[in-house]
Amino acid sequence: MKIKEIIGTIGTFKFSILLIVSTFWIMVQHMPYVPLGLLVIVYFVGKQELKVYVPFVLMSIIGFIGSGIYLNTYTMTRTMIKTGKTFDSSHFKVGYRLGTSTMDYLLRDDSVVIYNDGKYSEEIKVAQAYVELLEQSIHENNSTFIIESFVYQNGISKETIKTNFGFTLKI
Repeated sequence: MKIKEIIGTIGTFKFSILLIVSTFWIMVQHMPYVPLGLLVIVYFVGKQELKVYVPFVLMSIIGFIGSGIYLNTYTMTRTMIKTGKTFDSSHFKVGYRLGTSTMDYLLRDDSVVIYNDGKYSEEIKVAQAYVELLEQSIHENNSTFIIESFVYQNGISKETIKTNFGFTLKI
């Protein structure tokens, strides 16, 4: 059965929508598990010849590879550098992607690399000192460091930040 015959069977608009929907996957930890779009299409289109489903299966495979619509649920672990304490947080995300993101995910080794190049050691020290001062000011409930180190642009000033966010300065 040719594409024109398939379109004639279910209609042009419905065919276009179903092609897009067939890329929809439910993902767990960035890995596609359930081709929800394909299951909906099988239910929605009903009993047809197997050749009618070929374009939708191909689009579902493209969705598995990484281009398509997805509902992703994943857990992210964050580690505090100083204390080593870890925090797990669950995330849900609905969106779309283009490319081969699932293949990229399968090929990576999930290792975390802390960038520590001797050529940039001074920049790394400055960044670490800034983060330590920011963390200290947050723990002390002191907004002075945040207000003083902020880069003001586009007509925003210290006064507008103070009034909009209700900061009180401790000197």
